[in-house]
Amino acid sequence: DEAANLRAELAEQVLQVSRMLQEDIQNVSSDMKVVQAAQGSLMAEVHSLHASLTEELQGVQNDALQRLDSLEVESQRVGQLNEESSVAFQDEVNRSVAALSSRLAELHQELFHDARGRGAQCGAPAAAVSRKHGGRLRAV
Repeated sequence: DEAANLRAELAEQVLQVSRMLQEDIQNVSSDMKVVQAAQGSLMAEVHSLHASLTEELQGVQNDALQRLDSLEVESQRVGQLNEESSVAFQDEVNRSVAALSSRLAELHQELFHDARGRGAQCGAPAAAVSRKHGGRLRAV
């Protein structure tokens, strides 16, 4: 009789443990579904953020490339303007030097003719007048 009671008690305890395990399994299964749903939601959010960031990054890259192209065009334009202004400046310098050289030659001719004329008037050749004054022409 005692063995039967022990068996009945043991069977009752096994049933209780079995029910508790069944509840735990159901709770774990329910928790797993919640975790899987949260994981799915998080993955969707991660994919959305990734797509958004990728799109934003592409926009930033495109802007940077456009700015780089603009800077390259501007740099070429500045280089061309610099070259043009350098050529124009050199042309202006060359014209000025040519004009000054021409005017210097004219003045030299006038001075030479003037000195010859004055030397002849005084009865001395221009070369003698020039040597007499240390190589400088002087009004007589």
